[in-house]
Amino acid sequence: MKTKHFIILIILSISITSCKYGVNITVENNSHELIDSLIIRNDFFKVKHLSLKKNQRFKTFVDFRLDSNKNNDGVFNLTFYSNQNTHIYNNFGYYSNGTPPSQDLIIKVQNDSIFVVQK
Repeated sequence: MKTKHFIILIILSISITSCKYGVNITVENNSHELIDSLIIRNDFFKVKHLSLKKNQRFKTFVDFRLDSNKNNDGVFNLTFYSNQNTHIYNNFGYYSNGTPPSQDLIIKVQNDSIFVVQK
């Protein structure tokens, strides 16, 4: 009987500690231009990535355990620079009460538009 409880405790411990509390964000450059740099941010997180070439991807993880205000509502913002132009794409990936989006976010930069897909 003790062995059964021990095994259940081990399984519960592994499942609790292996859960991610955040969201993966991937940026795909499907445009014909080099992205000189890009910045993804929200109220408690900011990452900058340099030089995203055509057909290249950049992936980052936003750890919501870093949020000091655990009941935050908010959105992510994307700013990127290409050919000395600044492009700002606001308000994607809404989150509520400090809970990360339930699905990962994929940002697809096209020549004339930007798409955000949840997967």
